[in-house]
Amino acid sequence: IMITSQAQIDALATCRRLDAVTVRTAAPIDLAGLAALDEIAGDLVIGPTTALDTIRLPALRRVGGAVRVMSNGLTTGAYLPALEHAGAIAIEANPSLTEVVLGALVDVDGAVALRGNAVLELIEASGLQRVGGAIEITRRDHVTVFSDVLDAAAPAAPAP
Repeated sequence: IMITSQAQIDALATCRRLDAVTVRTAAPIDLAGLAALDEIAGDLVIGPTTALDTIRLPALRRVGGAVRVMSNGLTTGAYLPALEHAGAIAIEANPSLTEVVLGALVDVDGAVALRGNAVLELIEASGLQRVGGAIEITRRDHVTVFSDVLDAAAPAAPAP
């Protein structure tokens, strides 16, 4: 499903499972209407957006495909605290993003990439046990990472 308006989000308020979700809009939206969403069989794509300030999907536990958060101009936080599994994760080119919270994430089948997020300060993925693909975190020396798996695979640059 392609979401471009708040009315579309509100119409999905009782949905617990969707095949795939793409959010692309220049309109101000609030994802709170997707609070009941528990599972996405395919991909979750958020972006590009220009007026989405926070990505918050509190009940989402599983994404069978990739989680892609890309080119969201005003988004300061991505909060998927219940997410346990994803096919892959790509969080890229979000110029205002400071926090990514994936505290319940246990495994990712493919790659994890956090690139081009100029002001990213925190990645919380303390439950992560397995990543099946490559791990890439750019600007790693400026980011606090709460995840043994991510921290070991993408260490901070040594101090000069």
